[in-house]
Amino acid sequence: MTFHQWWSSIYQNGLHAPLFYTMPVGLRFEIGPVEYSTSDPNYFKIAEKRAQMIWNDLFKPEEEVYVVLQKYHTRAETYRRHRFLNRYFYERPPFCQLSYEVLPNPYDDEDDETKLHRFAVKTTVANVKKRAWIQKCIWKDFTGKGIFNNFELYIVRIKDGVVYYLYDDRGLDVAGKAKAPLQALYDSRTSFLLEYDRQRMDKQFAVR
Repeated sequence: MTFHQWWSSIYQNGLHAPLFYTMPVGLRFEIGPVEYSTSDPNYFKIAEKRAQMIWNDLFKPEEEVYVVLQKYHTRAETYRRHRFLNRYFYERPPFCQLSYEVLPNPYDDEDDETKLHRFAVKTTVANVKKRAWIQKCIWKDFTGKGIFNNFELYIVRIKDGVVYYLYDDRGLDVAGKAKAPLQALYDSRTSFLLEYDRQRMDKQFAVR
């Protein structure tokens, strides 16, 4: 079974940003502190700390997850698959276990040139290089241009389909199919919730 087949057995919508708005239930956190400028080193230190706190709250080391890299590009662009396996794992998963799929552009049905290229592999949370993962996402808009700077990285917990998606230095989405797996995170990290979407989240989680 490919990752796409597994995902489709749980969700009607595809896996893509903006996750908070496309999933049945979700939380959106403000990661970069608005009181600091991005020119202040403390901005990125605080952003990284918040992202790690939410990761630690959400996952247990022994839990099985899908680690997913998604890129949108044309046929003229290439990406070496082994780079994905080399970057984010303490023990590199076997190449034969890496799922690679080319799917239609979910943002534009009429765009025949741009495709969604998805790499997915099953592993445990403990095997994922958490800090490397988080830093890559937070710094993605500040490290220049390049094929690996235009991406989406997801951690998908297999037992319940909960998704962790740090989209950049500004924010992080945690979403799923039911509110129960996310309730404790809402309760403990309410101060990190993005004010713009707080009313929507409160409607889902504040009422028991």
